[in-house]
Amino acid sequence: QEQASLFMVCLAAFSLLLGRESDSDDIVVGTDVAHRTHTAAEGLIGFFVNVLPLRTDLAGRPTFADLVARVRKTCLEAYAHEDVPFARLASAVGDRDRRQDGGTPLVQVLFVLQNLPTVQLQLGELEAQVLEITEPTTKFDLAFFFRRSDAGLSGTWRYDAGKFSRERVERLAQRFEQLLGTIVSAPNKIIDDLDLRTQQERMVDEQRSKRRVAGRKARLQRASARPVSRVASSPIEPGASIAGLTRGDGAAASASAPWCVQARGSDADLVAWVRAERDAVSEALARHGVVLFRGGPFHEEANFEALGRALLGELYGEYGDLPRSQVSRRVYGSTPYPADRAIRFHSESSHLTTWPTRILFGCVVPSQTRGETPLADGRVVLEALPAQVRARFVEQGLRYSRTFTDGLDVRWQDFFRTDSRDEVEAACAQTGTACEWDTDGTLHIADVRTAVCDHPDHGWPVWFNQIALHHPAYLDAGVREALLAKFGVERLPRNVTYGDGSPIGEADLAAMDRAYDQARVEFPWQRGDVLLVDNERVAHGRNPFTGERRIIVAMGRMRGPDGELIAQEPSS
Repeated sequence: QEQASLFMVCLAAFSLLLGRESDSDDIVVGTDVAHRTHTAAEGLIGFFVNVLPLRTDLAGRPTFADLVARVRKTCLEAYAHEDVPFARLASAVGDRDRRQDGGTPLVQVLFVLQNLPTVQLQLGELEAQVLEITEPTTKFDLAFFFRRSDAGLSGTWRYDAGKFSRERVERLAQRFEQLLGTIVSAPNKIIDDLDLRTQQERMVDEQRSKRRVAGRKARLQRASARPVSRVASSPIEPGASIAGLTRGDGAAASASAPWCVQARGSDADLVAWVRAERDAVSEALARHGVVLFRGGPFHEEANFEALGRALLGELYGEYGDLPRSQVSRRVYGSTPYPADRAIRFHSESSHLTTWPTRILFGCVVPSQTRGETPLADGRVVLEALPAQVRARFVEQGLRYSRTFTDGLDVRWQDFFRTDSRDEVEAACAQTGTACEWDTDGTLHIADVRTAVCDHPDHGWPVWFNQIALHHPAYLDAGVREALLAKFGVERLPRNVTYGDGSPIGEADLAAMDRAYDQARVEFPWQRGDVLLVDNERVAHGRNPFTGERRIIVAMGRMRGPDGELIAQEPSS
């Protein structure tokens, strides 16, 4: 009906799938072209394949039929210029250096229809069989090859195992198959309204929805039997409800400004309200990434811990980088650092194999001046980075190194919670951490981690790392020079490089700092404030301050090395 080929229809569906997964309206996919545009050259023996980038625009709420028409036009125009060498095209758009870093310029995803005719081997009395060759590597982040036969369509997915899990690719394959079936029956449906979920995913969502509705009904029934709550919750509009709320230049479009729950009256029970309205808090955290509880008695550690347990369940008590509070082993003091220095943006424990998905900050004593805890949405930070800088961080990852030198950092005994070298070595071996002892008993460890991760709830790629806390460029010049002179670059207390060991240059660090500043959101602390942060989405820091300042910290819903949550559900 659209005068489009099978390849064009499937490419439209594939681009829609990638757009939905990446939350983008601009998708560029590469495909193989045979470079046999002249009849006289068709019979030549040789491999002349060229990669042809095809760009699909998903914006404007088109129907799927309209999208196919767009893709058809793009393909025909691209085929008319397929003789342009790929290297020349990459050079023209300034993306020719990616190949030197092990990637492919212009495109990271390949989509190919295998339409070579099937060859029947006739070798006299010999019987021959064509064997499939499984390639152990791939030049692309993701590649899909498919062919048409009498039985229908069959395909093969190849992917970079460092960027995609098997489970995620299997989910992509299932959603692609679901989408192809949907567009056949509803080609004139607006693409934004197409449901890409598999039948199993829809069943799971329906069950969750039923449980959510049942829970709300039960809460309404309980609410009708008790006095009206004196706790009110409302989304925070820009500049309203939180005095002194400020944003960076690029944060206006982000959702990282807190959603505030304000206690109206000293007798309001915020902990009880949280237990009754846990779904509302979860939904607000999913939208905004940060929730502020204000007006409660949470300057007292016992009350702070009670709210933490209501929100997060079992709180984490084995964190080695922060000092313990005097009241509870699951409540910590904030990072001890000079008051006149800023603590740079970071995602808590993102350099480790276990990290909190949720982190709580409680204000016991606000500072006399400044001392805010600035926030930065990792999605906004990532989008603000220049494309080439972002690509290198994604492809290379990060290598964190740490040397536990007494007097300069926490002791390794406190960090690992043991005095046994054997236990330290066993813990490092279990997590794949490089571990080395110097002759004087100093411990040196190193890990390779990602700089960007996919948010497990939303699927967005987000900036998730601790570059600014580990890179020596952020130390005062005198301190940095003294440490380098005494320990050398290999034994600095903390350091971070690209994953291959190459240094992160000043230009890339400056680009990161600008991106953080664009995403920055901050507000003054008030006594008793509690800030709930989605640590996998929102980075935090600390501004310099004067006067006494006491912030306490709790963590929960820990994620382990296999990516699974290892904490309990919130307690009732």
